[in-house]
Amino acid sequence: MNQVTKAILNSDRVTYDVLHATPAALAKGELGTRNLRTQYQQVELQLLRLRQIVQLLSLGQTAWVRRSILNRRPRKQKLSRTL
Repeated sequence: MNQVTKAILNSDRVTYDVLHATPAALAKGELGTRNLRTQYQQVELQLLRLRQIVQLLSLGQTAWVRRSILNRRPRKQKLSRTL
């Protein structure tokens, strides 16, 4: 074999060795991506629930503040009419 043939065969062998593992690496990457998407969806749901809880607490705080303000105001006494 001449040197050109040997170089071509060598590069073919090296290319095969590099690309042979590609399908397994891609499958592993796809699995990792799928797992990350699932975790991300779970975190989104948790964040949604947390936002709802914070909104509910904010609503309760607003109601509590309004009630405490109303309780601090002196109540007007009704004038009685005497004839």
